[in-house]
Amino acid sequence: MPLLEDGRYALPSGNPCAGCDHCCRYITINIPTPRTKLDFDNIRWYILHKNVCVFLDWEGDWMVQFDTTCEWLVDGRCNHYRFRPEICRDYDPADCERYSCTAAERILLRTEQDLDRYLAEREARNAVRRARAKKRAASARNRKKK
Repeated sequence: MPLLEDGRYALPSGNPCAGCDHCCRYITINIPTPRTKLDFDNIRWYILHKNVCVFLDWEGDWMVQFDTTCEWLVDGRCNHYRFRPEICRDYDPADCERYSCTAAERILLRTEQDLDRYLAEREARNAVRRARAKKRAASARNRKKK
């Protein structure tokens, strides 16, 4: 498949979904951007369940994903295609990760260890920001004194 300028592969002619049922094997639900200890505790609870992960997509949306197959999927095809839900009709195959060269998510949390690693990295970034802000504030105070 040819690579497009935006970093995705060109869709094949005909049915771009032929041989693929990826989007029929999970559902995702938006969740609020986690900011508090309780928010991250909720994420921990989500990922302690089987077949559940949480991710941050490239648009900045946090999602909880449930890996569960649609009841209408039979032998890799929708057996009620004409009656499929609107969300299925609206899905653009160009957005499918099958045609992307990058990971579908910026951050992926599948396990408790993933979350702990993310929180440690987040805390390190926040500590650097706090130190810079403190240094700028001290510098501003010194300039005022002069």
